[in-house]
Amino acid sequence: MIEKLKQKLMEMVERHPFELYDVRQTMIFGQQGIEILVDNDDGPINTEALERFHHEILQLDDSWIPDHFVIEVSSVGIERPLETFKDYDQALGKYIYLVSDYYKGYADLIERQEDTITIEYLEKTKKIKKVIPIKTISTARRAVKF
Repeated sequence: MIEKLKQKLMEMVERHPFELYDVRQTMIFGQQGIEILVDNDDGPINTEALERFHHEILQLDDSWIPDHFVIEVSSVGIERPLETFKDYDQALGKYIYLVSDYYKGYADLIERQEDTITIEYLEKTKKIKKVIPIKTISTARRAVKF
């Protein structure tokens, strides 16, 4: 059901100022639900755009989403996870938080090559560059620098 729905949503999202990030079946307030996440690398997604997309989804018949499912549409958010090579590529030059066998903490993502990333961070007053194999990363997400 999810893959079929994802394909339909990919078609529908083309008319909106964002792209489909993920579709997940989940529990929402104790009920079966579908979580639909959208993303826009150009900046924040306004509430009205999300509402229009949500309303369009509600117009789908029960063959796409059974009537008893709760539907949640939201943006991935500023601290979105980095899960694919594309996510890492889009985060180049950005501030991230990661946990790996080689480093845990905040850093700037400066490069991705094949299956490694290069980060740069400050240790006391010295800039350190480190190459980290992506397969050793258990958590990676964008972060907000204050």
